[in-house]
Amino acid sequence: MAAIVLVSLTMLACNDSQKPPASTSDEKIQETAREESGVIEQSYFSLAAVGDVMLDRGVGARIRRHGAVFPFERTAGILREADLAFGNLESPISSLGAATKGKEVNFRAALKTVSGIRDAGIDVVSLANNHAMDYGSAALTETMDVLAHNGVAYIGAGANSASARRPANFTLKGIKLSFLAYTYKFHMVVEAQEKHPGVAIANSEQVRVDVQKAKEWADVVIVSFHWGWEYSDHPDAETRELAHLTIEAGADLVIGHHPHVIQGVEAYKDGLICYSLGNFIFDQRGKRSRRGLILRCDIGKSGVQKAEILPVIIDSTEFRPALASEEAAKSILMELRRLSKQLKTNLKLEENTAIVLKKEAMSIGT
Repeated sequence: MAAIVLVSLTMLACNDSQKPPASTSDEKIQETAREESGVIEQSYFSLAAVGDVMLDRGVGARIRRHGAVFPFERTAGILREADLAFGNLESPISSLGAATKGKEVNFRAALKTVSGIRDAGIDVVSLANNHAMDYGSAALTETMDVLAHNGVAYIGAGANSASARRPANFTLKGIKLSFLAYTYKFHMVVEAQEKHPGVAIANSEQVRVDVQKAKEWADVVIVSFHWGWEYSDHPDAETRELAHLTIEAGADLVIGHHPHVIQGVEAYKDGLICYSLGNFIFDQRGKRSRRGLILRCDIGKSGVQKAEILPVIIDSTEFRPALASEEAAKSILMELRRLSKQLKTNLKLEENTAIVLKKEAMSIGT
């Protein structure tokens, strides 16, 4: 896999934009020269990924007042610009079912909220989380139907265990991508069974098998995990072990969420791990839980070519994110860099963005 680098691949070809078309033989000579020089041009697609998206409770009240796109308005441009945009859908979208008895918090978003997800440019969502079954099987089934009818792919849940573990497959710019999702077995999480709907549970051996199987078809595999401890800014040993296993099995990128706060990123072997992107759309009012991250990547057949991270702040009354101001962005990114250094990974801060550097690019502590 190509290293995670600072310079975008699009810059490599910009000097040739005004040249006349080369002949086939010229192209072969240029390709050989590029290979000999160690510079290999290739196509790539862009990915934008965010953390928890919850469209009920306080957020739902704002949607009823202002419309389904309201929570996404200030960040939709970033999501739409990407060839593929991803988020964790923390609330089923349904009018069916009854709240799970004995569960402290149950979410269920109105049916019209799906148009906000769709129109904001989100292409695929994870349903593998501890709220997917808050209103039972009927609500989960309707959620999947509503998403599908609106052109939004879903992963990590299904009518049975096989469908819950099935990847969403895409071909983008000639690159084959498989996207998988799993959740830890949190309190009252309903695991998909052979003949019963539910979510995909993050069993280490099953994840390994699924990633390896996906890699038989895909050039690139991305895995989403709902994991870790809420409000902890450090991934625990179990989470790091699972993340490393996932990369070793063949995944190129791991995207984490659930803690409701940001955690560090780790460049591990040939892959990239984002342990928690934090909240994206949520009605929590704590300062730490109103900070989130947007991950933007350029991804080629050999994996992540470039990775950058944009900090967002969720408004405490409107419950929608916007790119952080310069001062707020600096504070968030300094914290992210500190957390990432503890994972032996360096970030370069550039204006209001963090660039992920491979381990060899900078010495730890600089």
